[in-house]
Amino acid sequence: MSRPKAEEIAALTARLRTVAALRADDAERARFLADERALLHRIEGPRTALDAARELAAEGRTQAEAEALVSRYLDDMSERIGVPVHRWGLDAVDLDEIRAGEQRATLAAVDDAHEAVAAVLEPPAVPPYAAEDGREDGMEAVR
Repeated sequence: MSRPKAEEIAALTARLRTVAALRADDAERARFLADERALLHRIEGPRTALDAARELAAEGRTQAEAEALVSRYLDDMSERIGVPVHRWGLDAVDLDEIRAGEQRATLAAVDDAHEAVAAVLEPPAVPPYAAEDGREDGMEAVR
């Protein structure tokens, strides 16, 4: 959804003057109101936490996952700035930060999984001098 351009807003305003001045018929008034609603819908305003979660869920997450992402973000922001922000609206910047945080968490989980698999597949290195006395720890046996 693209933001309305100044020209679109100006054109709609001019139509409003025409509709009001000419006492337009019901059909023209209905078309104007539909166009007005469509334009206003394109203007991004703050979203509630539930609206933000619905938008994130529409991108392929479950509603519960999306709500958890929004809740964690609001908790983190509240802690960061020192006041509760759960009733504040969320905007596009907030949603971008939620998405970025989710991506960072996913990448960190993948890195952790990679390190865990690598630790299992790569045996610990045995010091080269350990083979001399048959001990793997490289320590010389006490005699």
